[in-house]
Amino acid sequence: QGLSALFPCVVALGQGVSQLECRTVNGTVQPEYLQENFPAQDFFWFLFVMLLVSALSFLALTWRRAESPQESDGAAEVRNGEETHRLYNGGAPVSKEEVQVEEQPPAAGFWTQRNIYLLVLLAVSNALTNGVLPSVQSFTCLPYSTMTFHLSVVLGNIANPLACFLAMFVVLRSSAGLGFLSLAAGVFAAYLMALAALSPCPPLLGNPVAGVTLVVISWVVFTGMFSYLKVVVGILLHEAGHAALLWCGISIQVGSLVGALVMFPLVNVYQVFTRARDCVDNHCS
Repeated sequence: QGLSALFPCVVALGQGVSQLECRTVNGTVQPEYLQENFPAQDFFWFLFVMLLVSALSFLALTWRRAESPQESDGAAEVRNGEETHRLYNGGAPVSKEEVQVEEQPPAAGFWTQRNIYLLVLLAVSNALTNGVLPSVQSFTCLPYSTMTFHLSVVLGNIANPLACFLAMFVVLRSSAGLGFLSLAAGVFAAYLMALAALSPCPPLLGNPVAGVTLVVISWVVFTGMFSYLKVVVGILLHEAGHAALLWCGISIQVGSLVGALVMFPLVNVYQVFTRARDCVDNHCS
């Protein structure tokens, strides 16, 4: 999932989209966009091939899954034959009185404090990563440059699969550790929201190197931390059974929906955030 967003971003970055120069025309400074390295038609052909490969891979997985029950039935027959073979070779009958049934402890319900805590973390993280912060990413990056925006998108999409890959080997199970991780990621989210609120005149605008570096690192760390958190929470909920996975999906969708519903009127209706304009004095001095 993370790579599906990374590959188009890398290709778009290589295409050189949105690169511009400020030139004076009839006494006014206007942005002039540079020619792309390859046409948009090639980019869409790349997307078509990538989606085609994904579709074929999905069909291959579905076909393989359809064949697996026959293999499992054969394994079950072999297993039953082995058990019957043991009984016929010296197995003595056992009376019902001699059979001791071990009483299993009652299964704990799903709605424990820990599971509710995990669902809340999952909803909040998805609200921030899918609804809130993507809505203001252009406001946080474009005051510095269009290249800053592209770098934050591409490197953020690199951090996503890397964090998911890390979660395959390192699973943070401590509730306190997960809470600390979410707070640390929330600090970077707060900084990015502050940049969006201060657009088109964010801090360190006069120091392009420091400003660009800080905003790109903030996006990478924010994306990586919350990606890792979401995967770990999904792993922990998966261990709780099928009902946990159902509520995991509901929590993801509800969090994303709430984040989008909150940000849509702020960005598009009330226009709380101001976009930086290219080649124009934004009165930041």
